[in-house]
Amino acid sequence: MEPAWKPIADLADALDRFGRASTVDHADDQRTGVAEVAGHVAHVAGQYDEPVTQVSVRPPPPAVARAMALALFSEPHSRRTLAIASTASESLVVRADGRLAEVLGMDIAQLETLRNEVDRHVADVLTRIRAMHWLWGRAGNPRTDPSVLHRLLFPGDTTLTPTRYLRHGCRLYAVVRMKRPPPVEALYMPWLPRNDTWSAAPDGHFSSRHLDDGLLRQCGRAIGRNLDETREILDQVVVVVPEEEAKRFLARDRWRAEGWADVTGLGGSAPGTRWCAEPAPANSFAVDTWMERTPEGGVAVKGARRAFDREARRRVDAVMRSLYAELCARQLAAHGVVPSGQPVLFDLAPYIQRVLTPLLHWTARPDAQRHVAQTIGLDEGTARAALTKLRETWSSQVQQSWTGAPSAERPVTIQGILLAHLARTQASLASIRRFESDLRADHHRMLLLFFAHYVSQAPIGRLWRPVDGALPPPEDIPGQWFWPTWRAVLDAAVSRDDLTDEQGRDV
Repeated sequence: MEPAWKPIADLADALDRFGRASTVDHADDQRTGVAEVAGHVAHVAGQYDEPVTQVSVRPPPPAVARAMALALFSEPHSRRTLAIASTASESLVVRADGRLAEVLGMDIAQLETLRNEVDRHVADVLTRIRAMHWLWGRAGNPRTDPSVLHRLLFPGDTTLTPTRYLRHGCRLYAVVRMKRPPPVEALYMPWLPRNDTWSAAPDGHFSSRHLDDGLLRQCGRAIGRNLDETREILDQVVVVVPEEEAKRFLARDRWRAEGWADVTGLGGSAPGTRWCAEPAPANSFAVDTWMERTPEGGVAVKGARRAFDREARRRVDAVMRSLYAELCARQLAAHGVVPSGQPVLFDLAPYIQRVLTPLLHWTARPDAQRHVAQTIGLDEGTARAALTKLRETWSSQVQQSWTGAPSAERPVTIQGILLAHLARTQASLASIRRFESDLRADHHRMLLLFFAHYVSQAPIGRLWRPVDGALPPPEDIPGQWFWPTWRAVLDAAVSRDDLTDEQGRDV
């Protein structure tokens, strides 16, 4: 029988070969690599059980119950209040009553709190839409003459030439000509390797800091927000997309344009996750909690590995949330499990290396050395020597703990855990989407909302936390909990009288 680590190691090898072919631009090898990677992803997913379909007889775990409740309260808004690409006219509305509380193992007060939380997020999206319409109204007709609006939003910027502006949902798109356009995945994965070569990052080129304060105050008065709040709102509104791929970008950006990202907390554009691949600030580490000056003037270090792991988890967690958002956006845009999209979703090795490298570089930065010297009370030469030694320790930790495919000598690695988890989750989402909907309600939007609400709050360390002293199988929350909990909710909270006359089947 094939050992558990072998399919994951084969996937990692296929991704490595694909990466090398992409570097040297061998088109035939790249096409072969795409098919190979997709095959290995399917093989990894096939090692695990299919999604559970039995109706749950017990309340789900609290985190699952919370995600289901939030999804139930979000779904009507996603279908009616905020939708821009749906033909559905009816939506299931579940009350926050005793029946729902019982099946989810919650009390009514908790459900009402969650419902109010969703309503606040929706209100924020509607405010953003008002801000966008205010800007649009200040600029004539930006669809045919984008110059006026472009001067308002990008004063003095001559690097990009706009061809038109478009508005969809709560997003305002500057469609521009680019010599080096980013890939469509840059919407949710702005930290991708070689991002410094793009003509413009979709959500990184615009900044409200460059706008005239008078304009911002006028906009703020129109939407009932102060200056700082207006800046934050506009930073989430304006996005730059390449003219050649505008249609693909708009389709993939429905997750944000329709407010799904805001309602679930997964995949928001600002502040986004670009920071995770950027240099670590000098004060990134609370060095006084694990470094101290010895009486002889040297340095004693205790807990440096734990300190590194905490910051590493924060950065890798940002990567995983980006991948979750990309996965949801693909499903919403009907660009789900296609072979051509698998390599960029699963190529974890360079991603992890990319976001952890700034932590290693931090040890060699003069500003970090000065920070350590001043915080601990050392001369800069002693701090420099201590950080040089620390870099060796942390470099070894990256190789031994955070990167590397599983093997016979090392069957469990974090990279392997994450690969298996992604493959299994993607397969379950695709499988459940193909399930025939219950006559009482369509489940497609609920599935994405449930998954997004769950992973937006779930810390990455859960994926390798031991259960009864052993590592559990790769997490698959949608496969394990969605259908049983969804059917239990319908059985308990929806009678035949609650059936709608028309059930939407699209997302």
